[in-house]
Amino acid sequence: MGNSGRPKKEGLDRVIKVTVNDEVAEMLDNTVQETGKSKSDILRELIPIVSSKDYEGLIPNTSMEILQKYSEKCWEILHTPGCVFEVDKLSDNMPAFVVAGGRPIVYVKYPTFKIQVLDKENPLGSTSQQYIEELLKNVRNRSYVCATKADYLVVGGKLEKMEFPYVNEVMCLEVTLSDNIICKNKIVDILRNNNFNVSVYHSYCIRGVEVELLEENKYFRVLS
Repeated sequence: MGNSGRPKKEGLDRVIKVTVNDEVAEMLDNTVQETGKSKSDILRELIPIVSSKDYEGLIPNTSMEILQKYSEKCWEILHTPGCVFEVDKLSDNMPAFVVAGGRPIVYVKYPTFKIQVLDKENPLGSTSQQYIEELLKNVRNRSYVCATKADYLVVGGKLEKMEFPYVNEVMCLEVTLSDNIICKNKIVDILRNNNFNVSVYHSYCIRGVEVELLEENKYFRVLS
């Protein structure tokens, strides 16, 4: 049986634990013999979710509940006991990516909300980030307020050029969609109660877990 470049280290060849009928099991055994791939390699090829790039493209027009399910399934698969993954192919099949520098981590993308903050009295100008931070100081699991490029904004139904071409934004960083909805609602309520207009957009955040890199960084497995 050929090895097809399969990693040789101890523990890399363990099989994903799934329930299959006798016919499927026989098909898997035959494929193993013909290709030299492990059953875990074969099963991973049968269960692609959505690519990391396509996941981002789905965000504006796809139910966030569906995106959440994609993310949860990706997290579940990555934590399959004994399963290894190819670093370079991960993002082609899942909404995830590996950062190999320093402490290697795999990150999974999750749906969330981005909130733009506009001063009602000066909608085209700038507002102190420190002031907004103070207003939101008791909201947990959110990003710091940051300024992002925005040359034009829709104000009163018209496209207006920004005097200061940046707008302050804050993002919810919870893991579950339900928690991100709660976080978003808290932020929106606080800002509106303090004379700010807000615009809410769908976006994504990331959740990471440490991994072990194998075979000269070609493969990885989740440590926790």
